[in-house]
Amino acid sequence: MFLEERPDGNLRRAQKMISERLKSIKRIIIAIVGTTVLLIGIALIVLPGPAFILIPAGIAILATEFQWAKKLIQKFRQKVKSKRSVE
Repeated sequence: MFLEERPDGNLRRAQKMISERLKSIKRIIIAIVGTTVLLIGIALIVLPGPAFILIPAGIAILATEFQWAKKLIQKFRQKVKSKRSVE
């Protein structure tokens, strides 16, 4: 088949290409799902619904693949921690 052993050693190259493609597909799916949850949360700011749950959930989903979302979560946690220590 596609990944059968070939005499010229293309098996590893083919496996690497498939692995990279799967990583890209995973990243795209996470981006779509996270952005959708985040946008629904933003819409629920003005519509009736749990915006305060969906917005952080969307950012958390995005944080599994994107560094900017991880940094945003870290800043939020630092602010919460500093406000708790003041009280």
